[in-house]
Amino acid sequence: MLSLTWLVEDRGYPFARAAMLAGVMAVAAGILGNLAGGMFADWCSSRFRNGRLWSLAAMTAFFTPIGLVFYSLAPGTPIFFLCWFLTSAATSVWFGPLFAAIQELSPTHTRSTMIAFALLCINLLGVGPGPLITGMIGDAHGLTLGLLSSLGVVALAVPAFAIAARSPAPSV
Repeated sequence: MLSLTWLVEDRGYPFARAAMLAGVMAVAAGILGNLAGGMFADWCSSRFRNGRLWSLAAMTAFFTPIGLVFYSLAPGTPIFFLCWFLTSAATSVWFGPLFAAIQELSPTHTRSTMIAFALLCINLLGVGPGPLITGMIGDAHGLTLGLLSSLGVVALAVPAFAIAARSPAPSV
């Protein structure tokens, strides 16, 4: 996820411009990411067993290198803005496919509980400590390294999704 602090301190943007650009980018890319992620997951689901899990593996494998390029580029170039847009889309692309996969894999009578548990885990393990740890790395070694490190953690999801997708689909 993009940090305004990174744009201001590491990339030299004035705060007001960084905030405006980040807001516009988040809204436009967030909407497109949600829609594209859902459509891609539905497409994969119609073609592959455990297709939604495969879509999560594929999207994570696709977007992670783009994030690496984005955090490494000089600001203000067209490729910087394209990578920024795609990296911003990546922050929302997984919502629909993940929760659809959880519902597909859960027995009917436990689906709401499984979604609630997944949200608890996402928040306790990712949304909560993720920015804290990224910031701690950033304070010690620079925010660019902190953000790149967070992408390393994201990349670990690719094999996890692929292993889950290869598992037999449960009979629900």
